[in-house]
Amino acid sequence: MANLSSMINRVQVLVGRHALATTDDVRGLINSRHSSLLESYDWHRKRQDIIITTAADKNTGTATVTSGSSTVVGSGTAWATSDEGRCITLGDKNSFYQIKSVASATSLTLGDLFGNTVTYAGLDATAQGFIIWTKRYPLGAGIEQIVSVRYQSKLLETSTAYIDSVDPARRGSGIPTAFARGERLMTGTNDIATVEFFPRPPAVPIAINVAVLLGHVDLHPSDNPIVPSGPLEWAAAVDVAYMLHARTADTKGRWLTLADKWNTEFEKALERELRFDASKFGVIQQVADVYHGGNLGDDFLASHDLGD
Repeated sequence: MANLSSMINRVQVLVGRHALATTDDVRGLINSRHSSLLESYDWHRKRQDIIITTAADKNTGTATVTSGSSTVVGSGTAWATSDEGRCITLGDKNSFYQIKSVASATSLTLGDLFGNTVTYAGLDATAQGFIIWTKRYPLGAGIEQIVSVRYQSKLLETSTAYIDSVDPARRGSGIPTAFARGERLMTGTNDIATVEFFPRPPAVPIAINVAVLLGHVDLHPSDNPIVPSGPLEWAAAVDVAYMLHARTADTKGRWLTLADKWNTEFEKALERELRFDASKFGVIQQVADVYHGGNLGDDFLASHDLGD
């Protein structure tokens, strides 16, 4: 598997290192092809298991709030910038806020789930208890879809609307039995999938397994693609040939001839890689799917006739 830098070099060699086939152009065309090929086929490399370690609750100290103020003042607290984006439940209120920012270990600003600063809607309260907890866990860049979630056993899928209806303040906690796809984080250039667990995880961190499908993220020079590099290189070479046909006023169609030739190579390479992907992963994946994602192992395969 070649990284992006190697693929760029390969494509530029195919076009005779033509000056109009710049590194930026070739990189852009490879990334474009990677995105379309990744969406078009169920490559096994799209499947990945990630581990989410839940965040511990914070409830040490007390909090003082003032009606109409966005600032919460702590006493004996250890608030940190890592708490930004987490949620805080104050006193015995049946509602919660998101932490917009943390100024110090004893001062934070309230916000909402959209990242806006909001003011405390209740009455003035001094030295009340609080819980800081995590509502949604980001899955990371390039994760497009959640396939399944497991902790001790497979978690059922529900919706945030259902959780809102049965526990709007998220006061219940314990071993999660369900999960919901959370709001995507759309700050800046981010488009990050999130997941929420129900009930919210216990105060002590636990590790939850999430099976996901990867989506396209623009490749950088040292990155390896998810789509096999062979068909990806040929496909990009076809696009570069069409680009050079337009840029060089290729009246004799020489670049178009090469594009046709390289498209044939692309189709052969793609067929070969898809066949290899299916032969390497297909049977095991089918067996795993029947048994809800469990890996049956070599002993099972050795003692059971899967052909019937």
